[in-house]
Amino acid sequence: MFSFFRKSKGKAKSEEVDKERSSSPSLRNLESDEGELAVDLYHDKNDLFVRSAIAGIKPEDLEISIENDIIAISGERKEPKEENVEYLSRECYFGHFSRRIISPFEIDGSRAKATMKDGILIIRIPKIERSRVKLEVKKNSS
Repeated sequence: MFSFFRKSKGKAKSEEVDKERSSSPSLRNLESDEGELAVDLYHDKNDLFVRSAIAGIKPEDLEISIENDIIAISGERKEPKEENVEYLSRECYFGHFSRRIISPFEIDGSRAKATMKDGILIIRIPKIERSRVKLEVKKNSS
């Protein structure tokens, strides 16, 4: 009989799984108390954007803050209760998650806007444009 699931072969298999977890970003936090949110960070001339696929989260269950050019996103994905089932594989993360992102630009958090549609969170944060002043250096005549 063919099986899609491999059984552990003792310590060698355990070490192989540990090595795979430590090298794979998607598997690193499997045994952690908190998950890390995957994000895309991009910009245009005026704004910085943070995008994340966070299906299964209600907007009111998210906390987003911006302070000193650091964007913090946190929330909790609640696990649905299943009765009388036996899992064959568990890859979905349920529980608290968070992510802190240091902006590569100066940003105006007071004018930021966050929207969520079809499980995709997009945060738009205006960049702060600092004007540059060119000073003329005069020769001192003393």
